[in-house]
Amino acid sequence: MADYYWSEFGSYVMYPFKKVTWHISDREKHFNTAVFTIIALMMSEIPLIGGLRTDEMSEVTFKVSGTLMQLGTQPFVFASMAAPFLFDKPKDPKDTNDTRQHYPNLLGLVMSCAMAFKWGWSNGWLGALQLCLVAYLLLQSELYLQRRSLISPSTALIFAQASKRILISIFLQPVSFIWTALLVCGVAWVESLHVTVPLSHMKTRGHVRSMPLAVMYNSTSALIMYYTALETITSWYGPARFLTSQRWSKSILMAAPCLWLGVWKINTHLAGFNNQNARDLVKKWREQKYTLKGWRDSKRINKYIQNIIDRNVQWNTLFICALWTLGVLYPPSVGITTLFILIGVVKRQQLKLF
Repeated sequence: MADYYWSEFGSYVMYPFKKVTWHISDREKHFNTAVFTIIALMMSEIPLIGGLRTDEMSEVTFKVSGTLMQLGTQPFVFASMAAPFLFDKPKDPKDTNDTRQHYPNLLGLVMSCAMAFKWGWSNGWLGALQLCLVAYLLLQSELYLQRRSLISPSTALIFAQASKRILISIFLQPVSFIWTALLVCGVAWVESLHVTVPLSHMKTRGHVRSMPLAVMYNSTSALIMYYTALETITSWYGPARFLTSQRWSKSILMAAPCLWLGVWKINTHLAGFNNQNARDLVKKWREQKYTLKGWRDSKRINKYIQNIIDRNVQWNTLFICALWTLGVLYPPSVGITTLFILIGVVKRQQLKLF
């Protein structure tokens, strides 16, 4: 029954863009992303009726308070995180005709409108209507760029905003820029660490391959999910804002333990949620006719691989919390969480090139 209502709602608010049935070049995808990013950045400079422009920035989403991007992409990012817990996964993620694939964006629109009316209750309804209109335009952008861009709209905006702040720091805060560069090198080095698992082909004798299991097994997903959820909560409940503190103060004494605990809890469950546990990996290897070199017992293989994954997840959590703590003790040009996102984008693009 819920699927019926979401499908009906989607048929009213989603523009029926032409289905992509042809190959789109990377150049065209870059162009589409650039055009969207430029327009969104221009909107982030237009004052919101009843809004007050401040320097408040999000760590994991794009929003600029007091402008048309007051809410920005935050509701859509949070909705994409919450959707797997609320809706069934589409059978084929590449099937654009499956309405369930668009449920996260529809949920993002609903959340944006709810947050807009909450804001309008205190600051004025004209501004709330502006925010609803911007949310509708962001929905259409998400749908259009789904198959026509290389990275998500929110990630592109975060990358553009953070890059601008880093470039400005070269001239205004050179010491901070140098510290940011050192952190980038540290994060990139940590991301490159991996444990190699030797696999042998089941039928071809002597055919051996190495399967790397990253030490940063879940990358920075746990930190990004934690901050996205936290920033969304604080947008509804202001007193919890102290938990987002990243500057040395009394509030950091409570914010830091909550972050360490939250990242650890998310990290320990993320592999299973993403079907990346030992059993899932061993099953994929067997489908490719590979198995652990010198091993025959499936249970022992699963246990051995799971021990490696669990150990990597522990190191993953330790590295994330340690780098975040360094960013608190001496803040870089951009937040450490944003820095993780930037490096993750660069890393994914490099993997696509090679």
